Amino acid sequence: MIQADEFKDQDLQRWQQQFMEIVQQGRVLWTSGELGSNGVAPNAANTHPETYPKYQKQIGKVISSRK
Repeated sequence: MIQADEFKDQDLQRWQQQFMEIVQQGRVLWTSGELGSNGVAPNAANTHPETYPKYQKQIGKVISSRK
């Protein structure tokens, strides 16, 4: 008899498949320029002020840190 906290290989495979589907959806959202108002995908480096000033390829110029 299988108890509630025991998983079969089938359960683990289903979990892995569903997990990877969510990861892939997140990747699509993270790299989509459709989510913001400027048509540019989010750039995690923008949250680190120590990386400024820097050249931002998407807008073609050097930018300073946001305030």
